[in-house]
Amino acid sequence: MLKLAICNMCYIDEYTCVFREYYYKGTYSTGEAKEIRKLYFTKLPEPFSSKIIKDWNEAGLQDTLGARMRYLQKWYSEICEKYREEMKMEKTIIRNLACCKDRIAPQFGCNDNYYKKKYRKP
Repeated sequence: MLKLAICNMCYIDEYTCVFREYYYKGTYSTGEAKEIRKLYFTKLPEPFSSKIIKDWNEAGLQDTLGARMRYLQKWYSEICEKYREEMKMEKTIIRNLACCKDRIAPQFGCNDNYYKKKYRKP
């Protein structure tokens, strides 16, 4: 269980499945089980780990492995939705700002464009 790691959040479902399998196969005392459940969030890559732990503590939910799994799935889905909305907004802004060049004063020599000189073999 201690060597289990997740480095890419795309594999969150596989990580959850393996963690659940290891958790229920092991025999832990109540105190050990609580520490193992904490590992479920701790093993996530940063900054996800610290953010989910902070949000989990603020939520004040019952500390079971199933509750942690559901919370992580919901939390990660919300992050993905927010990211998708930001990407849509960014595409819309870029598309709509393309026509701004006709409405603002031109600027000459303000951008430093460095061009790589073509090298020709002798």
